[in-house]
Amino acid sequence: MRTHARSCHRSPSGAAAPYKEAGLTSGPQLGAVQLCLPTELSPVHRTLHQGIEREQTRIPDQATQTRLAGLSTRAAATIRRPVAVSWANQVFPELNSGSVELGLDAPEALEALQRCVAVITDIEERAATLPTDAAELGQPGSDIAELVRALPDPPVDIRLTMLAAVRSSEACLGQVRRFVTHQLETSPVVLATLCRTALMASSRLLLIVGPHDQGVRQANALRVLLQESESIQRCYKKAAAYTQLRGLVPPADVLAQQGARHQYLMSITKSIRETGVLDAAALIISDLLQTSGYQDPDNPPLLAEHFSWTFNIYSGVAHGFGWPRLVPGTPSLPGDFTSELWSTVSVCHIAIDQLQQAHQAPPAE
Repeated sequence: MRTHARSCHRSPSGAAAPYKEAGLTSGPQLGAVQLCLPTELSPVHRTLHQGIEREQTRIPDQATQTRLAGLSTRAAATIRRPVAVSWANQVFPELNSGSVELGLDAPEALEALQRCVAVITDIEERAATLPTDAAELGQPGSDIAELVRALPDPPVDIRLTMLAAVRSSEACLGQVRRFVTHQLETSPVVLATLCRTALMASSRLLLIVGPHDQGVRQANALRVLLQESESIQRCYKKAAAYTQLRGLVPPADVLAQQGARHQYLMSITKSIRETGVLDAAALIISDLLQTSGYQDPDNPPLLAEHFSWTFNIYSGVAHGFGWPRLVPGTPSLPGDFTSELWSTVSVCHIAIDQLQQAHQAPPAE
């Protein structure tokens, strides 16, 4: 399948959403969410959808289908009103006003939301099948068991890192699903922050379990361990100097042992930044899709750019910066939330699928 790179981020009027000059913009709508979905799935949507969901996407349960169908019926009625109220206002009730447009009135939007709900539900069900104890992750002879055996004494058990990534991704996307299915109130910042967390956690997990080659998985796992070690070392450095919260000062032997592990990791591998994790995850997904016959080899840059865009704009939102209001997007969020959500859900689905495979023992000969 050949895809052609084109932007799927559009303004509500259909024109390309421009970058803005630095400074305040008129009429800020900080309390509104405005989502825009293209009439045709973007290459990112199409590639990930065909590569992941052909046999795995579950249909929402009957109650969810009935609810979504009812919302679609109400949407048709609201479109005919002089002051149109978006169908999605019914999903996010606290934003239910005639001045709010979420861009989900088109039939394609209902289909896209159904897909997201269905895939997130499948993610939650898959996560529930995994062990709750990290020590039980990786059956004897499995890829995970072989990986653990090959790694040096780690600052954090790599199985704990993997399970933490699963729980974080599943919890964030599950909350997005509940916003839709349970009509829970939310805000643009919450949606962006949840997607950012899920994208990064899923991408980090994919580095460990996604590659076909055991040697590559081991090399990636070492870089992830060093990244995590750097994080905990920053915590230790500050906590060791506490004078008032002395109960939180790490014991000297813990500092020494973790310091030695950190130094050893630094001597055998190189650290990886979050942007590097996303780029590597895009390459892994491209490789998985190519080997399955879903994608031509000229598409990795498209995935990498979309992951990078999503992480950067939502990091800006999560950190409370003002610059996300200066890049292409809608009045309430940078970018196109539906596109970013779909890609994030797809990455998480791939990562958990790969983890389940890596957890399983090889079939008996």
